[in-house]
Amino acid sequence: GCIAEHLRQAGFEITAGQIAIDGLQTAVIRDKDGVWRYPMSEPATPKAPQGGAGDRADVGQGAEKPPLAWRIAGLRIGGESYLTTADALNPDMVAPRLRIEKLDIGALGSDQPMRDTPFDIVLRPDEFSEFVVSGEVRPLAPELYIDAKGHLHGFAMQAFNGLIANDLGHRFVNGQLDDDFSIRIEDNRLQMNNA
Repeated sequence: GCIAEHLRQAGFEITAGQIAIDGLQTAVIRDKDGVWRYPMSEPATPKAPQGGAGDRADVGQGAEKPPLAWRIAGLRIGGESYLTTADALNPDMVAPRLRIEKLDIGALGSDQPMRDTPFDIVLRPDEFSEFVVSGEVRPLAPELYIDAKGHLHGFAMQAFNGLIANDLGHRFVNGQLDDDFSIRIEDNRLQMNNA
């Protein structure tokens, strides 16, 4: 906190080269209320000023200081990295553990939230199946934006029971899914094609 404050006052910003994460273990979980959650630590909530005699002179001058600007040239996740899913509403769902074979995200910057950022993702539940998607996204924008194409090949139908069984009225016992798709979300509108 103190270092960031001094850097901010001096007009510095943080720029990093590509960040590589090797051996990431993460999960996506739907709880019993039907809310999808991504386990991660919560940010600490800022403390309110105490108003003591030792407070700094600039407190109460009106404008808040802008946050420290940051940029990274890219993010890459690889190695023995996995994404696990769990669905508390469907405990008998076959929950795949997807190996993150490739996850590349292009440049990001806190001062450019509307910048189109390229991404390329390859996930594998086993050696014969894959989920591949690539395109552009704006992960820091206030509204979701994505323009991507990809495919699912060789996915076990049972893995999707937790997502669609309630809508279809029956469950899959066996079979596999192949799907080539494109997706675009912009201005709160979804356009999607599946084959």
